[in-house]
Amino acid sequence: MGHIVVFYRRVNLILCFICSITFVNSQENKIKVMFAPNIGLLNNKVNWAISGDENGQNPNYLSELKWNNYSIQTGITSKVNYGKLGLGVNYSHADSKHGKAVDTDFSGDNRTNIIYQEKFSSKNSSYYKFGIRPEFRLRNNWIVSMAYNHIESKNLLNHGTNFSTYTYGQDLLLVGFSWRYIHKKIIWEIGGDFITGKYLADGDWKLRTDLAHPVSFSHEIDIYGGNFSSGLEYVIDKSFCIRLDYNLNYIYGKDGKDTMYYFYNYSVGTRLKYTETINNLISTALVYKLK
Repeated sequence: MGHIVVFYRRVNLILCFICSITFVNSQENKIKVMFAPNIGLLNNKVNWAISGDENGQNPNYLSELKWNNYSIQTGITSKVNYGKLGLGVNYSHADSKHGKAVDTDFSGDNRTNIIYQEKFSSKNSSYYKFGIRPEFRLRNNWIVSMAYNHIESKNLLNHGTNFSTYTYGQDLLLVGFSWRYIHKKIIWEIGGDFITGKYLADGDWKLRTDLAHPVSFSHEIDIYGGNFSSGLEYVIDKSFCIRLDYNLNYIYGKDGKDTMYYFYNYSVGTRLKYTETINNLISTALVYKLK
C-alpha cells in the first residue's frame, strides 16, 4: 500500500499545479484544462507459471496460476493543453465483483501429468492505476506521446474462510501515437502504445503451511507489450462532452526469477517461465472543459 499512498500524493500535487497555473493564466486564455470522471467495465486477466528449478526444468512447467476478474472501474482523467503541448494525468481503481482463478500443478514437461488442479473464487481482488502522459500535437490531427504508468493489483484466491493473495506491481514506460477525426460535433480518436517495464510480485500463499507468511514467494521479470485504444466523443456544448472508450492492454514477460520462502527460514530459487496480463476496458466519461 506504500505505492498507493505515494501516488495519491503525486496526483494531489499535479492537480494543485494544474489548478494554480489555470488561475494564474486564466486572463491570457492560452491554457486549456479538461477534467473527465469516468466509469467502466474492466476484465483483468493475470497468468503466470514457474518451473521446478532455476534452469527452467524439472519439469519445465511445475505450477501455473490463472485469474479472470470482472470489475466496475471508476477514475478521473485531467489534461492541460498549452499550444501544441499537452500533459495528462489519470487515476483509476477497481474491485472485482466476480472472478475465478485456477491453480494447476504438473509432474511432467509441457503441462503434462496434472497432479493437482482446483478452481477458486477471486472476488474482491483489486486493481489500481496511475499515469502521467506528456504529448505533442503534429499536423493533420496526429499526436505523439510518452507516458509513465504504475499499476498495482491484488489478486485473491478465496478458500473457505481464508484467502491467499498474489500482489503485483508494474512500472511502465509507454511511447505512442494517436489520430483524431473531427466531423461537426463528433470526434473519433484511435491510438496505440509500445510498452516496456518492470514487474514485481509477492504471494501470501495460505494454502500451504510449509511456506512463510506474509511473503511466501516473490517474482521479478522484465516485461513488454502494447496498448490499443479507441474513443468516440460527442460535443454537447462548449463546456461539456460525453465520451465512450475501449482500451486493450497486453503485457508479457518470460524467463524471470521466482523465489520461494519457507517457514523454516530458508529459500529456494526457480524460474518464472512467464507472466501475462490482459486488460479489456469499456468506459464512459463526462468531459468538462474549463473556459
